[in-house]
Amino acid sequence: MIICSWNVRGLNAPSKVVEVRRFLQKNEIDVVALVETRVVNKTDQFIHGVICTKTGLTTFEFTAVYGLHTIDHRKPLWVDLVNIASTVSKPWLLMGDFNSVLYSGDRINGSQVQDSETRDFEGCIDAAGLAELKSCGHFFSWSNKGQGDRGISSRIDRALGCAAWHTVFDGAIVDYLNPGISDHSPLVLTCNAEDHSKGRPFRFFNYMAGHPSFTQVVQDGWKVNIHGTAMYQVWQKLKCVKQGLKTLHKKEFARLEERIDNIRTDLDGIQHLLAATPTDSELQVNEKKQLELLKKFLGIQESAYRQKSRIQWLKTGDSNSKFFFSAMKERYTRNSIDLLYDTAGRKLVTTEEIQKEICDFYKELVGSAADNLVGIDLDVVRKGNQLTANAAQGLVVPVTNEEIDVALAGINIHKAPGLDGFNSFFFKKAWGIVKDDVYAAVKEFLKLAKC
Repeated sequence: MIICSWNVRGLNAPSKVVEVRRFLQKNEIDVVALVETRVVNKTDQFIHGVICTKTGLTTFEFTAVYGLHTIDHRKPLWVDLVNIASTVSKPWLLMGDFNSVLYSGDRINGSQVQDSETRDFEGCIDAAGLAELKSCGHFFSWSNKGQGDRGISSRIDRALGCAAWHTVFDGAIVDYLNPGISDHSPLVLTCNAEDHSKGRPFRFFNYMAGHPSFTQVVQDGWKVNIHGTAMYQVWQKLKCVKQGLKTLHKKEFARLEERIDNIRTDLDGIQHLLAATPTDSELQVNEKKQLELLKKFLGIQESAYRQKSRIQWLKTGDSNSKFFFSAMKERYTRNSIDLLYDTAGRKLVTTEEIQKEICDFYKELVGSAADNLVGIDLDVVRKGNQLTANAAQGLVVPVTNEEIDVALAGINIHKAPGLDGFNSFFFKKAWGIVKDDVYAAVKEFLKLAKC
């Protein structure tokens, strides 16, 4: 589905109607929110509704926004959006001209952005649990069409979504296109519900190390007999451990949100019965079990969100799940490539097209030769500071097991995992089982590197 928001002043002009129709047909727009300033009064600053595809597979709430021109006149808009946030039950998307900047860099030329301009908008986003969608194309969405230093540009058109929106539409991206006949850029959003039926790469979650079966799973995977180099043996044994951990995760931790909801439902039912018979000892025991189970899985959920968000300055256990979740989604959005333009200006949106374009780009770089290379300044090398013979010899002495231990201990457990999906926390927890093979692999690698 392709959604567009565009502020087109003077839309009644026949020439603009023709251009808008051509734009909508060219970009195959499914839903469009056209804002004409004279249509909006001082109190109606948005239109809210539910969008459903013909198949019924995709349904979400949509708010088309047009903010009024003064800070005071926009205040009711922020209040209304926060109120809507408390009632939405589906993924929620907001698009339009908010007529308000959000950050200090959202305007060039003109007056400097003041805190009073952004405070209400920031408060609304925080209170409503919204986050801006990933965007490409133009950064500034509005221009006064002034010449030279009199030209003022600002980013006042935006697309925002709630947490549920970012979960369902992971790959949604907003394209800020050329303004054409308007002084605002049209915002074109391509969104399709993500298909998570395909397998995702393995990732070791730290909470798995706390499961009673963790050590046994690692031992079972590590005791397989592998022939080959030391590094190959470690790689293959990790693959065996990975299979065991996948089975454990599927059995004990899969569908975490659904499991938490079921526990809450069971707890609610037990507490309803307890309200009628407060002295029932069996219900009291069941309530205690469900409460402990709920706390356990809420802690696991928060730990998973924290690990995915890579936030390191907060600790788990303080009910930071909402913050970690938002940070996780923001990081995922920032690190993913969902839209790309090739050298011919053609928009690439499918994974296959983007992968091919990136591969072709780097293949062309690898196959090209530089016209000249900067040489080494031999005078600097010969006359500069040099290591003594003993110090130089110390750099090539064999690495000891103790040095490998110290290196592992120095890796933060929240750092990104390797290509195999295992992070330093896994190795620290399983070190007693895997260390001898890892010692051999590291020493073998460094020995071969000298050859």
